[in-house]
Amino acid sequence: MPRCSSSRADVRCVASRGSFWSSGGDLPYRFGYEQANAMWVFKVPDASMKHRVRGVERYAQHCFEANTGMGRAFVEFLAICASRFDECSRDERQRLFEQALSMLSLVLEKDDRVLVSDQSQLKSAHLMRIERFISARLGDPELGPSMVAEGCGISLRYLHKLLSETGHSVNDWIRMQRLEAARRDLCDLAEGVSIGEIAYRWGFSDQAQFCRAFRRRFDCSASEMRHRHRDGQGAG
Repeated sequence: MPRCSSSRADVRCVASRGSFWSSGGDLPYRFGYEQANAMWVFKVPDASMKHRVRGVERYAQHCFEANTGMGRAFVEFLAICASRFDECSRDERQRLFEQALSMLSLVLEKDDRVLVSDQSQLKSAHLMRIERFISARLGDPELGPSMVAEGCGISLRYLHKLLSETGHSVNDWIRMQRLEAARRDLCDLAEGVSIGEIAYRWGFSDQAQFCRAFRRRFDCSASEMRHRHRDGQGAG
């Protein structure tokens, strides 16, 4: 049975057969086995997780069950990816990586223990509900603080207070998630789908506004992002 500990905060977790644990890559750690084991390591850039999950550090140093449900689907998907990796093009590998990240995010966010890793269980539960509400309605151009507060059953003032403590405003978080969704579509969808269509799909009612926000977020234009991906695919 693998045992893992982090030397920064002396956090320890024990992983049973078929489970997995998460750890920050910047943390020194030690692990050991009670018997012979095979271990897979799935390394994810910090920025990639932050695009999907707020406060990604909340999920470090937890062990997650992976013998049933989404946890098992995630590890089985990784096994398939590993077995077919050499057969895939660069573009296909990127798509598999994106799918794996989406599945991992679902596993992390559905674990109730994470709710108590912030200041209070109630505050964390509200934040998780807010994130999920926003994620499910990114394409609605009317999505904003009032809709989020009403949909989550909290006051507008409390909503702003909760998000401000994470370093983001409500509108900032919505915009970040929309831009990341648009970036994925620019890389995944065919050239026949215009940049304007992608912008409207993710709730931007003004294409010029979308283009300015995209450049600020990714330091390149939407068309440049699409061309970079196309050129990279061709090189693979």
